[in-house]
Amino acid sequence: MRLHTLLIGVLLFCFSATAFGYEETRSLTLSAAEVSELEIYCGAGYLRVTGHDNLQEIRVNAEIIIDRVSKSRAKNIIQNDLRLTLNRQGNKAVLTSEHERRSGIFGRDYSVRVNLTVEVPKNIHLMMEDGSGEIAIRNIDGNLGIDDGSGEIEVEDIRGYVRIHDGSGELTLTNIGGNTEIDDGSGRIEINVVHGDIRVHDGSGTLRISQVTGTVRVDDGSGDIRISDVGGDVQIIDDGSGGVRLHNVNGSVTRGNERSENARIY
Repeated sequence: MRLHTLLIGVLLFCFSATAFGYEETRSLTLSAAEVSELEIYCGAGYLRVTGHDNLQEIRVNAEIIIDRVSKSRAKNIIQNDLRLTLNRQGNKAVLTSEHERRSGIFGRDYSVRVNLTVEVPKNIHLMMEDGSGEIAIRNIDGNLGIDDGSGEIEVEDIRGYVRIHDGSGELTLTNIGGNTEIDDGSGRIEINVVHGDIRVHDGSGTLRISQVTGTVRVDDGSGDIRISDVGGDVQIIDDGSGGVRLHNVNGSVTRGNERSENARIY
């Protein structure tokens, strides 16, 4: 009887623990005077960065969400285990959103994610390391570097050089003003309008590239490849498995050891 009562108590405790949740919003600001680069280090949660004309500071809105905990425990986690800072180091700003994961008596019995919405001067350079979650970057005149674990990535209206290293998730790039390099594990990749060269190393997933002024170089594991409207050469080092369709390539086309000059359709 006592064992039965104890089991019921444990089940009720577990149910009550999972029923709780906590949300909190914090804001961070930093003067952007003489700041040329922003580095971002973040874990779970979405990251959205938008550049603005004439903005004189970096603004961060952080939505902290902790599932399956009471309010008091959530506040303890935020105080002791969550690092949310925006600091300046010379001409560089550093935004950090990291959670030190701790286990309760029942193991990892809660989850933490921090959704970041960031506004920056549009002429800044961006470098970021992200754990998981959606990334959306828009309207930046500087260079962009992304090292991402998983989650969808959308990049639009970037004037500078773009480099992305991604584990998994869809990638969409639109209107890039400089050279672009992508190293991707898996997931669909779509690239439209690049004023420069493109280099793509892709593990798996459909790859679509269009409207490129420079050259295109692709090393692909599996998945269909569609490339169109390229001003320079196209080199497909390896296409693994999947169909390949090229249209309107002004330069030469190389696929493996085969080469075709002035290819329009391949």
